Parts: sequence; C-alpha cells; structure tokens
Amino acid sequence: MATNSVTVRVPAKVNLQLSVGPKEEDGYHGLVSVFQAISIYDDVTISKSDAGNGITISVIGDHTHGVPADSTNLAVKAAELIASEYDIDMDIHIEIKKLIPVAGGMAGGSADAAAVIVGLDSLYKLGMTREETHEFGSKLGSDVPFMIYGGT
Repeated sequence: MATNSVTVRVPAKVNLQLSVGPKEEDGYHGLVSVFQAISIYDDVTISKSDAGNGITISVIGDHTHGVPADSTNLAVKAAELIASEYDIDMDIHIEIKKLIPVAGGMAGGSADAAAVIVGLDSLYKLGMTREETHEFGSKLGSDVPFMIYGGT
C-alpha cells in the first residue's frame, strides 16, 4: 500500500555560543556558532493530492502570525527545490502546525524546510544520502542542515 502522507516533528534550536571573526576578502565575517536542538517543535505534515494544485501550504497553531502561507515560505521552497532536482511533478499539501515562536531566532522557518526535505525523501522514497540532504539544506539556508539532524 502506498503512503499518501508523512508527518515530521522538527525541533527549534537555540544558539549557545556565537563568535564573529575578522572581515574576510569577500566582505563578510566568518562565524562560528554552537546550536542546541530544544524540545519545542513544529509538526509538518506532507500529503499527496490529486487536486492538480501543485504545492500548497497551510499554517496552523500557536505561532502563525507573520508566517507566509504561500510560495515565499521556506518549506514550499524546499519542496520546489526537490521537485526540480528529482524531476517530480508534485501535487502535495504541506500543513505546518506551528509551535516554534516566529522571529525568535529559533530557526522555525529553517526547521520547517528541513522537515519537508526529510518528509519528501520518505514520501517519495528518494533514498537521499546524508550528504544530499545536507546539500539541499545548504541551498535553502545556513540553519537548515543543522535542523535536519538536530543535536548540538
């Protein structure tokens, strides 16, 4: 029996330490940071559909104010990236149950993008390697690879 949906619980993170290095040739400063995943979560459910709407999204929960429910959401961008890379004509709905506070530096958007990468890998049986999930995450944002694996 084919799986039609998957739910991924993804944690928030806090920065335990951040060091800013000297300015580099490209004008940016090098950063070294230590993250810790914490027990505040978003639940991201991805469901296959046959409605013909492509990739759609809804956001529910305690912390929805300011979270886009359209193609500007990083979770949608993650789905679009994977659809493009794997040449999949995706007809899916992403539902984010938002419990990670918005704009609190806890990587809520990055967490949701990470959940979509993990969820689509499972739902479409893509067989991504750790390196591939890391690469997809890196294309979306600097926090996304950490959010895929969590830990410290």
